[in-house]
Amino acid sequence: MYDFKINEAEILKYWKENKVYNKAKVKNSKGKKFYMMDGPPYATGHIHMGTALNKILKDIAMRSRRQQGFDVFDRPGYDTHGVPIEFQIEKEIGSKTKKDIETYGVKKFIEKCKTYATQHIGIMNSEFINLGVWMDFDNPYLTLDQEYIETIWDTFKKAHEDKLLYLGKYPVHICSRCETAVAYNEIEYSKQDDTAVYVKFPVKGEKNKFLIIWTTTPWTLPGNTGIMANPDLDYVEIELSNGEHWIMGKEKVSELMSAIESGFTIKKEFKGKELNGIKYESPLKNNIKINVKNGYRVVLSSRYVNMEEGSGLVHCAPGHGKEDYEVGKENGLDIISPVSMNGLLTNETGKYSGKKARVVDKEIIEDLKEDNFLVYKHIYSHDYPLCWRCKSPLLMVSIPQWFFKIDKVQPKLISSNEKVDWHPKYMKLRMKAWLEGISDWPISRNRYWGTPLPIWMCDSKDCDEKVVVGSVKELEKISSKKVKEIHKPEIDEITWKCKKCDGKMKRVSEVLDVWFDSGVSSWAALNYPREDKLFKKFWPADLNLEGKDQVRGWWNSEIILSQMRYGKKPFESILVHGMVLDLGKKKMSKSLGNIISPQEIIEKYGRDYLRYYFAKISRGEDFSFDENEFKKIRQTFTILENVIKYTGNLGGSEKGKFRVEDKWILSKFNFASEEITKAYNNYDFSGVIELYEQFLVNDFSRTYIKIVRDRESEKVVKDIIENIVVDCLKLISPICPFITEFYFRDKFGKSIHLSDWSKVEKKKIDKKIDEEMRNVMEIVERGLAERDKIKVGLKWPLKSAKIISKNEINKEFLELIKNQLNVKGIEIEVDKKIEFNLVEFDQTMNFELEAEGYGRELSRQIQAFRKKIGLNKSDIVDIYVEITDNKMKDYIESQKKAVAERTNSKNIKIVTTLKETFKNKTSFDIKGNKGMIAIDEK
Repeated sequence: MYDFKINEAEILKYWKENKVYNKAKVKNSKGKKFYMMDGPPYATGHIHMGTALNKILKDIAMRSRRQQGFDVFDRPGYDTHGVPIEFQIEKEIGSKTKKDIETYGVKKFIEKCKTYATQHIGIMNSEFINLGVWMDFDNPYLTLDQEYIETIWDTFKKAHEDKLLYLGKYPVHICSRCETAVAYNEIEYSKQDDTAVYVKFPVKGEKNKFLIIWTTTPWTLPGNTGIMANPDLDYVEIELSNGEHWIMGKEKVSELMSAIESGFTIKKEFKGKELNGIKYESPLKNNIKINVKNGYRVVLSSRYVNMEEGSGLVHCAPGHGKEDYEVGKENGLDIISPVSMNGLLTNETGKYSGKKARVVDKEIIEDLKEDNFLVYKHIYSHDYPLCWRCKSPLLMVSIPQWFFKIDKVQPKLISSNEKVDWHPKYMKLRMKAWLEGISDWPISRNRYWGTPLPIWMCDSKDCDEKVVVGSVKELEKISSKKVKEIHKPEIDEITWKCKKCDGKMKRVSEVLDVWFDSGVSSWAALNYPREDKLFKKFWPADLNLEGKDQVRGWWNSEIILSQMRYGKKPFESILVHGMVLDLGKKKMSKSLGNIISPQEIIEKYGRDYLRYYFAKISRGEDFSFDENEFKKIRQTFTILENVIKYTGNLGGSEKGKFRVEDKWILSKFNFASEEITKAYNNYDFSGVIELYEQFLVNDFSRTYIKIVRDRESEKVVKDIIENIVVDCLKLISPICPFITEFYFRDKFGKSIHLSDWSKVEKKKIDKKIDEEMRNVMEIVERGLAERDKIKVGLKWPLKSAKIISKNEINKEFLELIKNQLNVKGIEIEVDKKIEFNLVEFDQTMNFELEAEGYGRELSRQIQAFRKKIGLNKSDIVDIYVEITDNKMKDYIESQKKAVAERTNSKNIKIVTTLKETFKNKTSFDIKGNKGMIAIDEK
């Protein structure tokens, strides 16, 4: 019998020593292509449940295609650049800022990053292999390799040639801790409490008249150059008891006045368009040094102003918000952003200079209060953007950045997404919504460990010469220098004389957004454009398979860069999985102490149970990891092993006759095999499990095998069961490669993973016979229920049954019904008006019926005793039966031959007392008639 604790480790060893994976690759090398693109994870150490889920689902997809003869491209990859790695090294060297890194030495820092990025790859590879995952782990692609970076540069240059690259100053999210820009797909949101304020902006030239604005970001007030009003909404000018006049949205007056407990009188009511052009002064003018030439006036915006929150007038700081920027640019407002990359306010902010954005909120609010410009402050809870790397709150700041224009390719991105086969289907809409909302992509990062931007610019202020290179070879040709290392700082040493002036061409200092790295992976993994053999055969990828968060991550950057480089999508299908949560639906984390490692489950249940569980439970959404499910999985595995064991005990000495139940099970099996294959190919692994369990448990084990129990000696039955069992192993082998390998190799002496896939014989699929069988089994179930009512066990034959059926019954099913209901005769009546089939029994008994009943029950008890004392089915024995009741003795005498055949006995001897001493004996009770059974082993 299979013991996962012993056999799984032995099978891993067998695969390795016999190079079974390599043989499978060779076997299918001329088959149709299947490209499973492995999205690159960070090599952070030991795998967790999420990474196990991901790789197991990928392995199931690949194994199912391999066994169907596909040539599977299965190169794994690892993300090796980015701030997450920099953070680890910063912690190691005690760095707090970028200045600390510069002091430590960029070269030393980069070397440590490279070491850290690769040191865990071997660990992760071995743990993936331990799960039964087959990939080309000897040849992973790494985003830090020069060849990979050249693919990035090639794509970058193509985008530049298509005029998609530009240097702009535009509001982007920055992380002041990382001191770099953060792209839209790198932002996480979390609930946060901030102090929101209502502020009075004095109307210029009007004494005691104020525009009332509301903001949750007081630190952006120094950058204010406008106030937005909605031209179509109603506004009012109100007078307070202190003589001040306030202008704000009509709908918002009562709310604010109630909060500050102040009375008021409406002096004037008007549409927002009448506010257009009103000039005002900054309430911080005494504290800041900012010179605004075009600004400090009311502008109109119907798009970005509403009465849902605030005062109906919106503080506009064009350097600190995308909507503000848009409105500011349309209205010619100055676009200022007096905050540096480290989050400190600049000199022009006067007394706030050198102070941290957000931290300075408290001081600004105090100054507003002191100068009588603060109306009201309150705590405001909202979703706030955080850095995905360090979880620091982000700032919206305008800084010079390199961008890719998205609007030029956006319609094509949306169109391409429509052609992607998403699983689940609703994810297509989620991706569409994301693509419709994206803006220009800020691709540069002011960091160290990443792909260097391949942009060289002249250092002369009066020269605009710019060169974008697409490969190391091109760079060496232009510079006449050998590139020894493609990373910082060595790459920055590659310079040359500007062809337009006397200046020097120097590389811009930034590195690329790490999502750019992974975005080119589907062709970089194929070594393109360095060579095109693999690219021509395999690209685009047939499958991407990752967590749902990759909508704004990898899939976003992939589809953008593929569209820019090739004008088409990089994937045909995408399978999405959710996150693995604990039973309380919380994310597993060390801090919460709720982590369950894959190894823990493997040690308790084995690798196949874990793989089966993930295949069964993963449907695209987050799910709670529930060990109770493993009890249900055990039931299925037990049935599979029992069927395998039963197959080994079949005789097959008689030829036998092909009957309707044989025709039915072959139809059911071929249909199940076809549907299971479709489910695999549609990446519906939970559907595979459902179909497999329905056939194995219900159709095969509980129905067919039960029906043919009395035909075990027939060769026709043995052949059918053996063939189905072998194909059942094949059909579940992509999900359960270990147990299937064990039993297949035990029978055939070779790996199941080198065998051909279960072949569907469509001619044997008969929907009519399936419908008829369904009706017949309903009749049988109704008959068995009726037997329970009249308290006559199934072992006892009855004279006849009258069946009223709602459907016609083919004659070839009559014998099956008689056998299943254990009746000697049958009468059929068809009434298509009835809702349920009906069964009535003739309970009249005679000697023959009673005798057969006693014989069957005695046979059952002998068989149970044989099993109890450990006899095999092939063991021939003599049976001694002690019977004192004469009538029962007559019954058994007439059934001796039948009992002997059923129990594999040479002789059945009936005695009134057991004079001899037997080692194996037990008592029996049949309808109150008691006696003893003794077995004499031969």
